[in-house]
Amino acid sequence: MAPLALPIDLEREIFECAALCRPVGIPALMLVAWRVKTWVEPLLYRTIVLWPTHRFASMPERIDRQPTFLRKPLIQVIKSKPASFFHDSVRHLMIPEVPENDTEGQFILSACTGVEDLWIYQLPPYLLPFTRNLPLRRLHCGLTELFVSKDVDFTHPLFANITHLELIDSPKEFDQEKWSGLALIPNLTHLAFNGLNFLSLWAVLLDQCRSLRLLVCLVGSSHSEVILSLAARQDDERLPRDPRFVVMQCEEFEKDWQMGAHTGEDYWARGEAVVAKHRSGEVDGAFRHNVLLRT
Repeated sequence: MAPLALPIDLEREIFECAALCRPVGIPALMLVAWRVKTWVEPLLYRTIVLWPTHRFASMPERIDRQPTFLRKPLIQVIKSKPASFFHDSVRHLMIPEVPENDTEGQFILSACTGVEDLWIYQLPPYLLPFTRNLPLRRLHCGLTELFVSKDVDFTHPLFANITHLELIDSPKEFDQEKWSGLALIPNLTHLAFNGLNFLSLWAVLLDQCRSLRLLVCLVGSSHSEVILSLAARQDDERLPRDPRFVVMQCEEFEKDWQMGAHTGEDYWARGEAVVAKHRSGEVDGAFRHNVLLRT
């Protein structure tokens, strides 16, 4: 009796499901058969988290069942593939370390031309040309270094399609006029800041950026001072009363980004849930409902 053969479409769906459930196991699945390799190999590179090469660099949090990539082996794979492979495969890219004159980072960015979600600690000027034509929709980075010699140009093509932007800048001297240009980003719906660096700007952005659906203040474990500062905004009551404004504790930024890339469950999703409760009338307008802290 001949062995039972599954329909090819069902077989592919099974292998792709297994690959997505445990991407770190994809190299083993690629050994099953050539056709399986062609199905699952692109999924291995859907989310690329680069592992720092310098000993004392900040290491990204490892996520269970998710791979990380060393630069040099990844570059060798890129060189062995047609240009269309990484363009079609990579959608999420994390670069936690950006050395001076990072030629490897330039090469990787130039290959991953389909990236829609980029997490990069600092975006230096020499990398700007490599991001110009990316179809970016989500960007998590610091911009101070990018436009160090002039004001931040929020009309730059880099921001043309951005819907989700997290700024990790901590400017020593805050110039509100310089950063108010954030309201010029045409498709911006989600905006996040780390701490109180841009506090005086938030109510302005909520008023001027009509497309904005969520503004998040990310705080660490020492959050009491932040919450008190926001709740006591007697000079501008719009901020704590706006249902789009959410204060959220998030200390493992790299891990949260990876969870969002793999599962869609990140601080953006949690913030959207808070706003939805306000819109539906499930909660009243009290500021306490806009504060999400881990106890």
